[in-house]
Amino acid sequence: MNKSKLVFLVLVSSLVPSSAQVRGYLKTAVVEGDGAFNDIKRGTAHPPVVQVNDETNNQVAGAQVTFLLPAVGAGGKFSDGGRTFTTTSDAQGVARCPAFKPNQTEGRFPIKVSASYEGKTGGLVLSQSNTLAGGSGVEKKSSGSKKFLILALLGGAAAAGVAVAAHGGGSHPAAAPVPAVTLSPGGVTVGAPK
Repeated sequence: MNKSKLVFLVLVSSLVPSSAQVRGYLKTAVVEGDGAFNDIKRGTAHPPVVQVNDETNNQVAGAQVTFLLPAVGAGGKFSDGGRTFTTTSDAQGVARCPAFKPNQTEGRFPIKVSASYEGKTGGLVLSQSNTLAGGSGVEKKSSGSKKFLILALLGGAAAAGVAVAAHGGGSHPAAAPVPAVTLSPGGVTVGAPK
């Protein structure tokens, strides 16, 4: 083979993409766990779940997915005592982080998620918070307690109104007139009889 043909083949082969070159990227999306509140007192956290797709939105099974908790400040540790957990996405492209134990520091923190598959990469950062206030169940419990308190106050006011009506109905002529008692949470009004 002469030199000019060899040079031509080398030039052409450098222009043709090789199979080793990787094109595309991975898309990672949060399925569960972003914005969750972890209960420091109970030592419970909300493990994140992510979805891994390729650049054409096909689910990627077998992607290597790593979850990384922060080294300082609010955060937590996995059962092995580490801050990093690596798993593989399932047939639907879903990767689940195992339960971790929140540390004793209150506050918001990031969880970094990275995914890789056949040379393609992607990632995201989601956030959670550690709290001493009881985690995500706090709002439901406090609203139930408030309803109970309002009902108890209404019941007490109604009983007071009945007692005033029973004892102040003209049997004591020297008694001063009793002012009406009114509580109005919403559209309910309780008061003395007229």
